[in-house]
Amino acid sequence: MGARISCDVEITPKRRRGTLHGYCPDALADGRQVTLSMLGVTMSKIVKPGGFQIYLSVNLSQSHVALEIASYAQRMPTEPGDVREVSIVVDRVIFA
Repeated sequence: MGARISCDVEITPKRRRGTLHGYCPDALADGRQVTLSMLGVTMSKIVKPGGFQIYLSVNLSQSHVALEIASYAQRMPTEPGDVREVSIVVDRVIFA
């Protein structure tokens, strides 16, 4: 992903936690601060290269929730002319 992603997610009500599973690319050796937000609750964590998880405890009593993930992005060209900015790779978000 780039610097920020936000979306509305349809979930089964009465969930208590959202978990972000992701990967910080090896090229970002200094790591990244990643922020996960839902329903006005925010959790931030510094992640180092490799896989990571961020847990966010919330009372998900609604069937729709606004989800936001944010992190600092930088240009990491893989080919000439590649101008994409990358922060982390989002694998999945699980609600339980």
